[in-house]
Amino acid sequence: MNSIISSKIVVFFYFLFGNIFIIFPSIPLSDLITDSGNKSIVFEGVMRSIGVIWISFSFLIYKISSISKSLYNSLNSTFVICFLLFSCIGVIGILTKPENPLPLFLFSILNLSFSLIYFLEKNKIK
Repeated sequence: MNSIISSKIVVFFYFLFGNIFIIFPSIPLSDLITDSGNKSIVFEGVMRSIGVIWISFSFLIYKISSISKSLYNSLNSTFVICFLLFSCIGVIGILTKPENPLPLFLFSILNLSFSLIYFLEKNKIK
């Protein structure tokens, strides 16, 4: 049985980033907040919830790929669109917060590479 490379790479990176957002929310938060205070507690909660969403997304991709390869392959175009939208979110973040664009730029490049991986797999399947 063929192993789909995107089901391993995407799951690994989103699980890793989700754990970083849950365990160390101050790392991604340092790019967004310049002053500390009560707002940082709320923003840390938001970062942790984003981490939970990313971990849930990685588990969803893993479960779909492990249960049914044909369903995973049929959802390939949906995954391409999702990752292109995720990369657009990074670009919008760069345009609205231009002080430290490197993390958002890397996030956009990573999601573009994920969409490229899915696109190449889709063409390989056909």
